[in-house]
Amino acid sequence: MVTSIFSYSDDNQHEDILVNEKARIRRMASLYKAAAMHSVTDSPVVITFKSKGAEQCVKTSVMAAGSTSVLCTNGQNLPVRCIMNIEFI
Repeated sequence: MVTSIFSYSDDNQHEDILVNEKARIRRMASLYKAAAMHSVTDSPVVITFKSKGAEQCVKTSVMAAGSTSVLCTNGQNLPVRCIMNIEFI
């Protein structure tokens, strides 16, 4: 069973953190790239996201990326709508 590692308590929990469509497209491209890199080299990334109104970062590997969620290492799930940035390291 996949569980979310983050809980959301704000009223706008179903709104995307990115308001610009081009930024959303770049985010999805980066997530797909991170998933592809994981399958070849197991390269970690730093994901910056917003949870409970605060920005947070996590260093992880992206095992799979879908249109609504990202599967990180250890089977943890992160909603795409809360991701602000993906940094390749």
